[in-house]
Amino acid sequence: AGGIGCTRWVTALLLVAALIASQLLLAGQRRARGGASDAVRLEAAAAAHGRCLYDYDGPPALYRLTHSCLPSRFVLPGHLDTANEASAAGLGVDSVTETRRFMASHPASVMFDLPLFERGNRATLAIVTAELARHYVLAADVRTGKRHRLVYRRRS
Repeated sequence: AGGIGCTRWVTALLLVAALIASQLLLAGQRRARGGASDAVRLEAAAAAHGRCLYDYDGPPALYRLTHSCLPSRFVLPGHLDTANEASAAGLGVDSVTETRRFMASHPASVMFDLPLFERGNRATLAIVTAELARHYVLAADVRTGKRHRLVYRRRS
């Protein structure tokens, strides 16, 4: 009978330890990626109002949160902003051509993350940053952990 009681205590302690560990993990994720209030700020800044958002590098959930149209089938940031996806053989399209097409469609807002991904696609980055400098203004800079999530809005 003593062994069964001990097993219950060990099981209970393991469950409590797992609960504490999961809550610490969630808290760390909120600090690193942002919480609900950060998502609300990004959503408000990125709202496309019937036009498209271009998530060059950021959380793809913004497409859904802002009810944005999808400007292409290559909507995940890794599709066009990483060097290893730069090959037309990998995507089936040239990433530079597709990025130019995106930006030529004049998206209402562009999502961008800093620091830049170290293995990013320098050619598509140059296209996006040039367009941001010419036609966009910074609408939000939301710090989440070590990152800055930037939303640029197209000038009227």
